[in-house]
Amino acid sequence: MTVFKYFWKILLSQKVGILIYFGIMVGLTFVFSDTSGNNQLDFVSVSRDIVIFDEDESALSVGLVDFLSEYHQLVEIENSVQAIEDALFFQEVSYVLTIPAGFEHDFLIDPSQGRLENIKDPESINGFYIDGQIESFLITLATYINADFTPEYALRNTMVDLNNHITVEMLADYPPNNALYFFRFAAFTILAIIATAIAPIFFVMNKKEIARRNESASMSLIKQNGQLALGCVLGSVTLWSMLIAVPFLLFGDEMLTTVNALRVVNSFALLVVAVGIAFLLGNVITNYYGLTGAISVVGMFLGFLSGVFIPLEAFSENMRAFARFLPTYWYVSINDMLGHANVVDRNMMGDFWQGILIQLGFGIAIFAVTLMIIRQKKMHALI
Repeated sequence: MTVFKYFWKILLSQKVGILIYFGIMVGLTFVFSDTSGNNQLDFVSVSRDIVIFDEDESALSVGLVDFLSEYHQLVEIENSVQAIEDALFFQEVSYVLTIPAGFEHDFLIDPSQGRLENIKDPESINGFYIDGQIESFLITLATYINADFTPEYALRNTMVDLNNHITVEMLADYPPNNALYFFRFAAFTILAIIATAIAPIFFVMNKKEIARRNESASMSLIKQNGQLALGCVLGSVTLWSMLIAVPFLLFGDEMLTTVNALRVVNSFALLVVAVGIAFLLGNVITNYYGLTGAISVVGMFLGFLSGVFIPLEAFSENMRAFARFLPTYWYVSINDMLGHANVVDRNMMGDFWQGILIQLGFGIAIFAVTLMIIRQKKMHALI
């Protein structure tokens, strides 16, 4: 088992690169997944420091000031251009509102004529957020005024309406996103780890001095290739198993579903593709630095153009048509199709097995092309 032992020696020499990609995968998992087990989402209204100059001092203007004071902190500054500019520049306040004299009079005659003046940082979203609150207040108030309600009634009910809050609760039995995001990014990790571990082995074995020594050895080439193939199978499956163990350790019982079992099968189909790519790169590229560069380029290329890093929903029709010629597209399509499903129907299973067979077809095609390239190289070497 000399070749088999040599195989593992080369593989272990790539442990740094393998651990780096494992770290990237775990990091992405923590960023995009909720590993705390708490899927509750809360909306919190943002409070800002604002300035209001009420030059009208009417019932409506006071009502607007009271409304904004429930959400924001009112700050007092001098009503001068220099003081306002300094406060905004040094971010002491986020918004300066001026309610001009005659605001209530104009608003009651025609709500569209009630003008307000404001100064805000055009590059900050805070000002537009406060604009939206003021607009909601004025639109609601105008609705009551146009319906011939008295200003007092309109103002009172506007405050009541805008202070009503809706409580949103997440359904407890809604399937979490954890596995969905983990297996999406696992596409890049599987390709990168397998290529980093396996491709250098073929690169080393193809060096002239090593290839000549193997040819002159007492062990037949059939046995050597058999041990090499055995090492590839065991090495790739071991690395894949270590990667797949990560979500089981992080998410626990969440992984024990039929949908996630199908995701594991999907990742194994991509493993075949990854080994094929590693086999191709290791036998075609003859420079070590070129090999490491090619591994990164291929991984990023497949990641960005097949929906791993950019959701397929953001793809144009032409991009999606091109992506169909990439094996990772079918992997991501299966993962997204499974989505949050609790059960898998017959149509989904049909699409699932179609995607699996296409990935396996890609893997077999890559192996076949690589064998043809190896054969051509040997024929040219004999000539």
